[in-house]
Amino acid sequence: MISVKQLFILISFQIQKHLIHNLNQINVCNYLNQNLSKVLGQIVNAFLIQMIIINYQYLQEKTQKQMQVMNQYFQVILYLMLIVKLHQTKFIFPTLQLPLNPLAPQIEYIVPLHKLNPYTENSIYLKSIKNHGLRKLININWTFQAETSQITEALNDFITQINFLQELNLLIPKLTLPSDEILKFKIQYENFINIHSQSEFTIQTHSGCLPYIEITAKPQYFVYETITISLSANTLYQSNQSDSSKYLIEISEIDRYPKKSSSSQLNKSMQSNPFEKIQASILKYTLSPNTTYTFQVNATNLNTNKAQQQNLSIQIPYAGLICKFNNKEIQSIRKDLNLQIQCRDLDTIYDWNTDPDLYVQVACKDLTLNSTCINQLKQLINVNVTDTFQFIKKNSISSLTVQEWSVIVTKFDQIYKFTQIIVFLEDDFPVLDLDFNQGYLMRQVNNYEQLNFTFLIPFNEKSQLLDLSIALIYNYQIIAILQPKYFSHQFKLFNSLEELKLGNNINLKFTAQYTNNIMPSLNTIKLTINQPPICSKLTITRSNDQALSNMMVTTTCQYSDDSPYKYELRVFLREQDLTDFLKGSSDNSLILYPYQSQIQFQIQIPTSVDSSTIGLLLQVLDQGGSITPIYEQITSTPAKINCSQIQFTNLKLQSKISLLFEAMNQKCNELHNQIYLDLLYQQILPDQNDNILKFQAIKLYRQFLIQFGQTKPKNRLLFESNQKGCYDKNSGRFFITQNEDESNSNSTTKIEELQDNVKKLDSSFKYFRGMKKQSEEGLNQNNYVWNQELFQQLQNFQGGLINLLLC
Repeated sequence: MISVKQLFILISFQIQKHLIHNLNQINVCNYLNQNLSKVLGQIVNAFLIQMIIINYQYLQEKTQKQMQVMNQYFQVILYLMLIVKLHQTKFIFPTLQLPLNPLAPQIEYIVPLHKLNPYTENSIYLKSIKNHGLRKLININWTFQAETSQITEALNDFITQINFLQELNLLIPKLTLPSDEILKFKIQYENFINIHSQSEFTIQTHSGCLPYIEITAKPQYFVYETITISLSANTLYQSNQSDSSKYLIEISEIDRYPKKSSSSQLNKSMQSNPFEKIQASILKYTLSPNTTYTFQVNATNLNTNKAQQQNLSIQIPYAGLICKFNNKEIQSIRKDLNLQIQCRDLDTIYDWNTDPDLYVQVACKDLTLNSTCINQLKQLINVNVTDTFQFIKKNSISSLTVQEWSVIVTKFDQIYKFTQIIVFLEDDFPVLDLDFNQGYLMRQVNNYEQLNFTFLIPFNEKSQLLDLSIALIYNYQIIAILQPKYFSHQFKLFNSLEELKLGNNINLKFTAQYTNNIMPSLNTIKLTINQPPICSKLTITRSNDQALSNMMVTTTCQYSDDSPYKYELRVFLREQDLTDFLKGSSDNSLILYPYQSQIQFQIQIPTSVDSSTIGLLLQVLDQGGSITPIYEQITSTPAKINCSQIQFTNLKLQSKISLLFEAMNQKCNELHNQIYLDLLYQQILPDQNDNILKFQAIKLYRQFLIQFGQTKPKNRLLFESNQKGCYDKNSGRFFITQNEDESNSNSTTKIEELQDNVKKLDSSFKYFRGMKKQSEEGLNQNNYVWNQELFQQLQNFQGGLINLLLC
């Protein structure tokens, strides 16, 4: 049976200019719609038909005999589609019937073996879901039982909340679990045909006296990645959050499966301060593919000798085999075809076509005739099935011939197939050379990933260059045509393609048009997209609609192979700012919660600064790097605040920032100026995300003051109202003088304050510059993979540096 892909090829390459002269685009679309709808019962995409005609208007006129052959192809296509329709009617039941022996759905969890700290966040993730029919499980109901009946109200409220959300993962907020307890959790669920099942597991908690180990690592890596495991230890008590102890952190490999795989050689011991992050690394190409490694992390409090251990499992899947062709789909019949096929194993350091364990099998199929490739003399062309180089002499293949070259590459138990369509034309389309990250071909790319491509234009041809373009083709449709202004161009797929419901593949067609050649230089790259998570709408719970009141924001997402997810919450103080961010044009957001495992966020927000709406954006990041944005717009009434008596110094950072903008909205000038100065000259905070949030707020505050014409913040002596300034034309200097009635001691104090504030700003500048450099080094560590979280950190640190320069 002919494939759908081959049907499109048959339609595309048999339309000729003679047909276009006799049937305009509308008539062709109507003809195909009428005939195909009779067979398939649905309308064919007329836009696709138009694109087929437009793409081949350059073909030369053919004879009436060839025109008749083309019409026969249409009849064959319709006949084949009719057969498909009849077979569907024959083999597919018209009504849905229950299976005779249905299998109940089954959920398995990654249950921690160590005792959990009740004063920290804890997560129990799904390991696998079976027999769910590729649909979301329903009627989820969590229950639990404590061995000593020590039940906390917070745990009851948490269970009620996740039952309402129908959440499968157990993402427990801090201060929720009881201490020194054994808890048995049970989850009941049904699949889409209401077959019931349940799962159970048991966890233990301690009193909080044992060290808490925080491990940052992905559950899955490829061999060609350098693995960095971030570790930290601390002791958290409900009554005492401060910790001055020293910790000994040890990490070592304790198991791997299969045993014959190479060892990680990881065995490291380090001392650290509380919350200090230390790193353990495994160099790329050290581990074996298709292997699961288990590491044990031990943390000992050197002051109390209390110790805790925790296991970490990392999977190393096959990166796979890859082949590429040097031909870019179009071949002139007047030139020899020198087809070079290059293959390699991504899990080894072997270069292209040098791996002794790789075997190839090459074949050629004529899609025009649906037979083995032949030449103009109806003779089989010579294909060396075990050679990666194939040759066809010029003028031996007929024009408009469509060949499909395939290579089956094997290595031990791995088998992959790659194909390349080659269209033979009388005209020559030069090949356009490109430079890009080879990781795009080795893995799935992400919807928010910044793709970088460089057009390699020969120096002697740059003066004739007329135009550059990049066409994005998804589901056989051109969804966007980008017009690069420079040889290097960056873009994100999400800006052009928001939904990916019609497959994982996208083609990028690059063209360079020159003034001295009517035919453009072409190159096509096929990418596979990592599908983002599927999530529900935001659930927003608030006691009232007044600004600065407590609000709970949460969501739930379906399980996938790229679970577990991370969640980031942004707030936009103007409706337009949310719109601009979704378009990718600007970022005027406050990141209240950076990427984390918890799905519940308690926040306080001010009223909108321009009396529009407040935007809440939750970005869900999967392990591959794709993002699903979920947003809501809400309104609030002004909060009741006393501008002259309210105290803000002891507020948490998020609450202080919300109060800053609410005070600005209510024109409490002295209050919001004081909060601004407190944020600006505050010492560097221990959490880097708090530093990012602080300077995001400073940037927006200054921006809104200028835009809405409010009083400038008094952050420098130059803004003081009791100063006089004049400009000396002879010396070219400004002279700033104090009022005569001001004491010298007061002037000295202000100068000392200014010097101290300058030192704090300089310290902040050095901090952001150091963090920016650290982020760049982390991104450069793995050239083939994309780290969305680290890239966003780099952007935030760059923004912090810019904000400091404007202070």
